[in-house]
Amino acid sequence: KTDLVILRWYQIGSQTTANPYLAKWLQLVKRLTGDTSSELLVLLLTAAPPDDYSDSRVRLQKFASSWFQQTP
Repeated sequence: KTDLVILRWYQIGSQTTANPYLAKWLQLVKRLTGDTSSELLVLLLTAAPPDDYSDSRVRLQKFASSWFQQTP
């Protein structure tokens, strides 16, 4: 049996949040103001051995950190 560790966040224009309600609010504000910047739902996942998520979580967090460093 293999489990999955998942990181999820939204990038709405220049704003980043993991809160889906805030993401919807940011989308609404974007549309009302005519902002045409991009909107992303980012999902990162990796396999993890059952009941031992720490290494997988660290691996995903490192990858996510590199994502944020490359995003303008």
